[in-house]
Amino acid sequence: MIKLFLKKLTLLSVMSILLISCYPSETIPISDLDTTSTFYIEEDFSPAPTKVSIIWDVAQIKENDGDDLPYNGEVDDEILNTTLSNLVSLYGEDNVWIINPHSTLSPTPINPNVKVVFPSNVPSEVQVTIGPSIILRKNFVAGIYPGYPWWPGWWGPCWYCGYPPYVSYERYDSGNIILDWVDLRKHSFGSSDDVSPSWVAINRGILSSDESFNAERVVLGINQAFEQSPYLK
Repeated sequence: MIKLFLKKLTLLSVMSILLISCYPSETIPISDLDTTSTFYIEEDFSPAPTKVSIIWDVAQIKENDGDDLPYNGEVDDEILNTTLSNLVSLYGEDNVWIINPHSTLSPTPINPNVKVVFPSNVPSEVQVTIGPSIILRKNFVAGIYPGYPWWPGWWGPCWYCGYPPYVSYERYDSGNIILDWVDLRKHSFGSSDDVSPSWVAINRGILSSDESFNAERVVLGINQAFEQSPYLK
């Protein structure tokens, strides 16, 4: 039920990735291309909620076209606990719930005082739920490079003094973290209807140039998303 819920509400997020897909050149540090974009529906924060929850699971959104990169929860801890810390700072630990869709709770919440519930018994007083997700894609860029001219040699045209234009393919990997904020005052939890997030945060910047995950950039990106969204409270 939760995966269906997340799949529907992330459609807007997937489209928004086009805004922040750029290719890191060799002369620019990859971290300089990190971006944090946030979108929100203004009327959904008048008034702002006071009791919120987070789904304790990072769903990977896949296209199943062979270009998805594997994800085994390498930065689940940073994604979930950084989001939880921001929610507690905004609303207080008494007004935050963890929704655990699994039999065990992993990773361990950084704040042990936050209440944990299963999807089947989410309290009616909870007004918002945040669903974290991740997109990891392998990309290829094609470029046509001009050849050198055919310079004349001692014995007429010198074929080895130049070469024709050629096509070069460059590969790069991109990763995005998405936080979807769903107002339960408008949509019931687990609804099969189309869901419009009230707030979407998209963080580009979780992969290093060697294709490894960068936990520091994950934390910085999520913190920035909350910092630039004062209307959440």
